[in-house]
Amino acid sequence: MTRPHHILYLTSTSLTPCTVVRGQMKIEPSCPPTAEGFARFEAFLQANPPGSRMTILADLADEAHHLESLPFARGRDRRNMLERRRQHLFGDTPFVLTRSLGRSPEGRRDEQVLFAALPRPAVITPWLERIVQAGHVPGGITSVPFLTRHLVPADISGPMVLAHATPAGFRVSCFEKGQPRFSRLTALAAAPGQSGNTWQDELRRSADYLLNQRILPRDPPTPVLLILTPELGLSPDANLSSLHPGLAIRIETSPTGAAAQPGSPLHGLLEILSRHPGEPQFAPHAILARRRHLIFAQAAWVLAAAGILACAGVSLHDLGSIRDLRQQKETNLARSRALEAQASALRGTLHTAPNPLPQLEQLELDLANLEALQQAPQGPETDLRRLADILSGNPAIQIEALDWRRLPPVGENSASRSLEIKIAPPPQELQAGVAPPPLMSLLRALRQWPETEVRQTSGTLAPESPAPRAGDVATDDRAAPDDHPSIQVRWLPRQ
Repeated sequence: MTRPHHILYLTSTSLTPCTVVRGQMKIEPSCPPTAEGFARFEAFLQANPPGSRMTILADLADEAHHLESLPFARGRDRRNMLERRRQHLFGDTPFVLTRSLGRSPEGRRDEQVLFAALPRPAVITPWLERIVQAGHVPGGITSVPFLTRHLVPADISGPMVLAHATPAGFRVSCFEKGQPRFSRLTALAAAPGQSGNTWQDELRRSADYLLNQRILPRDPPTPVLLILTPELGLSPDANLSSLHPGLAIRIETSPTGAAAQPGSPLHGLLEILSRHPGEPQFAPHAILARRRHLIFAQAAWVLAAAGILACAGVSLHDLGSIRDLRQQKETNLARSRALEAQASALRGTLHTAPNPLPQLEQLELDLANLEALQQAPQGPETDLRRLADILSGNPAIQIEALDWRRLPPVGENSASRSLEIKIAPPPQELQAGVAPPPLMSLLRALRQWPETEVRQTSGTLAPESPAPRAGDVATDDRAAPDDHPSIQVRWLPRQ
């Protein structure tokens, strides 16, 4: 919501409260500096919420302007020098402002400083005190000459004169470098011949003064912008070249930057101020302190609101992430339940019940074999090397398969490991029942291994089968084996 801007148009005879909201202007009845006028103004202040910003627009006849050339300085020295000159020039009023016009191009290049003041504080102070007492914030004090400098065309670099009517009378202002050097306000006569000066007389008198003070050059003629209003009684196509030889007057019906309503100079001033709120201030720093505090408080409130909005945005983002995670969890749970249902249906189709007992016994047996292998002092490498040495002396023997294993402890005299040798089919001599010499030689060599027993079988002999006698074979050495004879060697514990 846009806050209203309250502008108090002040003249030497009255104060007119005005309110501007989104380009819409509301002008209240004028309040004279009497008991009735002050009461009316206090009622206006009470009708607005506390803390409203009130800006005073002064249109006074005795506004003073003075240009000084001061030695160039910076920082504290410059502030002290400006304060001394202000006290010397306008020590009786606190409503003073200073504007720098830059340094002189020649000589010592002193700084050109413009001092402007509202010399009669008694006209301003009663209204300002009531604004503060009502709990409102003084938004500053500016004047019509500093406000109308925005009507000066940008293409004019030298001095220029602006003449226009205001509710207080006819004002002639001289501008140089965008700042007012001179301004005079006079009351207008209703018609020629009546008491009071006409605007033509006032324009000639102001031009002569500025020429005599060498503020305006005598050649070429100084450009003058005359704002046409009904109070002047002038037609737009009037020829004013003979009004003064040192002035080049141009009539302007629609001022640049001001959409003034016909017949209402006050609307034009309000329009300019609403578009250019940051005008130079006549108000002392003590009066503007509350406004600065309000600005800081508003900035802090905006920052706090921005922080709250940022936290709310982060919270909404986190809530969205939590919602997504919850949906993902529900999806995974639904998938898990579907898989469980499929597994249950599959078990029902197979009509098999899990029997973990045989699998458990097998796992225990495998675990015991693994522990025995881990605790064994040696592996099959030594036994296989000894067998390779024997076979190297019996090249006629062909080995089909070897089975070396570590045997779990069954009893006190049980074997620790076994080696089963499966030999290829023997030659034709075995058909006559005679054991071939290579096989007999292999048996004799194996019996010479210490702490072993050797068996010859007609197939694969289980490692757990008992031996008939330590160091002997199970059958006669001359017995003929079958097509695939096997020899089993067991290592017995030491006696």
